[in-house]
Amino acid sequence: MGRGQEAEIILRRIEEQAGVTRLPPASQRPSPPVLRVSIWVLFSRAVIRRTLLAIFVNIICLFGSHTLTGWMPTFFVKQGMSVTHSLAFNSAMMAGFVAGPILCMVFADRIGVVGDFRYSVPCALLLAPLIRSSRLHSPLSAVAS
Repeated sequence: MGRGQEAEIILRRIEEQAGVTRLPPASQRPSPPVLRVSIWVLFSRAVIRRTLLAIFVNIICLFGSHTLTGWMPTFFVKQGMSVTHSLAFNSAMMAGFVAGPILCMVFADRIGVVGDFRYSVPCALLLAPLIRSSRLHSPLSAVAS
């Protein structure tokens, strides 16, 4: 940990022997010009397949989420839950459909893919017994207990 200066000296010696010139610090380098790209690039021959795949995946995801939130209250009532509790669970699920992507957007770059997996698996393992417990009769009881 404390040998950074020694490493820097060795690195400079190697660079001098190899004839490599040092680059200026990033703050002094000129930034590349910003290119404006039209939205119509998404429909160009080079990326149309990816665009169509993204559209298809989004349609399937939205169809699945709307089907789930539309069908779950009926399922909960058939399982013996009151209409009030059924709609409360459905409201909690719909809030999750809004809050989940927003939270993912905020934390995705901070945590990264490896960190996401590292945090999501223990959270799922900790929450699984709560969800499976028979005393869970309200969506807020998972948060309160």
